[in-house]
Amino acid sequence: MKSLFSLFKQDKTKSSENKIHVYGLSGGSCSIRNTIAVKKLLVNAITLLRLPLTGMGLVCLYQYGCSSDSRWTVLFAAISLCIYFSDFIDGSMARRWGVSSDSGKLCEESC
Repeated sequence: MKSLFSLFKQDKTKSSENKIHVYGLSGGSCSIRNTIAVKKLLVNAITLLRLPLTGMGLVCLYQYGCSSDSRWTVLFAAISLCIYFSDFIDGSMARRWGVSSDSGKLCEESC
């Protein structure tokens, strides 16, 4: 299975315009001229990944309260670390690439 970053390949042609080829499962490629849209998509995908992780963390806390089993605490800590790491990654990518958006700021406050 290809990683997410291997799906995007930057192609610098002789013209002043940069193209990014997005490779699909069929092996073909389509050219995307607007690189900012691809960068926003990647940053927002990482941001939206935190929503199900937050739900899984809440389930872990609930299960710990019901059973007092320490495995739920360890699982909650692992999920929390994934949430914090993804928050750091997508925030730094958005600032570096200059693709901050209002919807991204809203997700930052809610997750």
